Amino acid sequence: MSLTRKIKSKLYYQYANLLDGRSDFILPTSLENRKNLFVYFDYEREFGGHETSIQDTDVEEILDTLNGYGIQTTWFTVGKIFEAYPESIRAILSRGHEVGSHTYGHIAPYKHAAGVMQEDFENFEKVTEGFSKVKGFHSPNGLWSISMLRQLGKFDYAYDVLRVPGKGIAKPYSVKSDGGKRIVRLQTIGDDWQMYIKKRKAGEVFDYYKGLTGKMRNGDVAGVGFHPWVLHAEPEIMEGFKMFLDYLSRSDEFNIQTALNFVTSYAKPRSG
Repeated sequence: MSLTRKIKSKLYYQYANLLDGRSDFILPTSLENRKNLFVYFDYEREFGGHETSIQDTDVEEILDTLNGYGIQTTWFTVGKIFEAYPESIRAILSRGHEVGSHTYGHIAPYKHAAGVMQEDFENFEKVTEGFSKVKGFHSPNGLWSISMLRQLGKFDYAYDVLRVPGKGIAKPYSVKSDGGKRIVRLQTIGDDWQMYIKKRKAGEVFDYYKGLTGKMRNGDVAGVGFHPWVLHAEPEIMEGFKMFLDYLSRSDEFNIQTALNFVTSYAKPRSG
C-alpha cells in the first residue's frame, strides 16, 4: 500500500471510529484469570484469489488435527463455499466448530461501495439458508467499512474481528449499528500470511505464534488465524501449526473457545 493510501485509510478509520458509538465492556469474571484465545481460519479455497487445489479431505485432515488436541475453532468462510462445497461446511459444524462470514465473494468492504456490500450480504444470507445462523464476520484483508457495520446490524450479526494497529491488545468493545443493534468487536493479533510470504520453517512458525500469544495478559481476548490452503501448500507451516496446537493444549495459561463463545460471555451481565 502506498503512503498516500495509508494516510487515506488512517484518516478514514479515525473518522469512522468517531461515528460508531463505541461502548467498552466490563470484563466478565469468567475471563479474568486466563488468556482468552480464539483460533480462527479464513476459509477461502479458490475464491480467495490464490491458486490452490485444496480438497474436502484436506479440510477433514485439519479437523482431525484439531480434534486430536481438543480445540474448538471459528471458520470465517467465503459464501461461495457454501454453494460449491456444502459438505465441508457440514463437516466443520458437525465437529463443534463455529462458522462465520468472510463475505460472499471475498471482497474487502473498505474498497467497495455501500450498494455492493449490501448485495454481498444478501447473497451470503441466501446461500447459508439451511445451515446454522452465522453470527460472526471477518473482513478480507482486515479492511472494514462504515457500510459493512450497518449491514452487520441489518443481518443480525453479533460480532466482527478486526486488526487494531499498535503494540497493545485492545479490549473487546461494541459499536452501534442499524436499528440500534450493538456489534461486538474482537481483535486478531496475527495470521499465517507473513509465514507464507517469507517461507518460514516449522520452528519459526511455532515461535511466531508463541510470540504473538506471549503478548497476551490475563483477561485479554484475542484471535490468531490460519488459512487452510496455506497449511496444505506449505508443509513447514502445517508442522508449525501442529506444534502450536500442541503447545496450547499443554498450557494452563489459555482459555480457548470459539469467538462467538467469548462474545456470548460479554453479553451476559457480570455477577455480583
